[in-house]
Amino acid sequence: MPHSAVATWDAYATLSTLVSGAGRPDGVHRGAGWFAALSRVPSAELNLCGLDPRATAAGAAELVAALGPDLPAVVFTSAALRAGVRDVLLAAGFETASVPEPLMRCDRPPPPAATDAFRVAPATTAPEVDAALALTAEAHRIDRALIAATIGAAATQGLAQPWLAWDGDEAVSTVWLVAHDGFVGVREMMTPPRHQRRGAGRCLLATALAATWTPWTGQALLLATPAGRRLYASLGFDVVDDVVTCYRGLEDDVKAAIGQAP
Repeated sequence: MPHSAVATWDAYATLSTLVSGAGRPDGVHRGAGWFAALSRVPSAELNLCGLDPRATAAGAAELVAALGPDLPAVVFTSAALRAGVRDVLLAAGFETASVPEPLMRCDRPPPPAATDAFRVAPATTAPEVDAALALTAEAHRIDRALIAATIGAAATQGLAQPWLAWDGDEAVSTVWLVAHDGFVGVREMMTPPRHQRRGAGRCLLATALAATWTPWTGQALLLATPAGRRLYASLGFDVVDDVVTCYRGLEDDVKAAIGQAP
């Protein structure tokens, strides 16, 4: 796999640990070819890990040890993993998703959204951040208190910036951006089903990325669900690695919501 793909994996690992491991002394673990960004709360989507193309079976075993025997978690694994590495996760109770979830990047901000149907702005006040938390919790099907204690804490610490798309006085879509060391990470791009297929997500992401991009920004990156892949591709994101996602403790309704058959 090209060096640029490995560099994107490294950047994704760093951005993930800034958010999911925010404020926890035991929240960030990294080794040769692997990372674990752990909130330690009982929700798979809030404990994000990865095995990149360099990972070995020994590294996978280190990752499993960092997780412990029963913490729900999602582990993104490179399609280029060596034979047998992913088996370490399966032996620890993980299952493999049915559809690849691509690691994607773009080298320039997308063009401005060609719609004035939504107002897009960063969430800067407490009520606005609460609206972003509520949308994220609804789309994730996770208790709002868990989102507030994890992703919300990253925003409080200045590690993540939530953005909102508004339809009048109602927040209808949210995305959390993490800017660090020349990269912008797209996290928690969430539009609940009742607001989907109206263009809010496209308008939100295009506007938020354009506003966040600086002369020092080299790349934006994200890990897409199957449901979001087409949107990101249409905004200029290219696939770096078709990731095989493994999860432990992820509910069937959440799998269905992100485009993975239970």
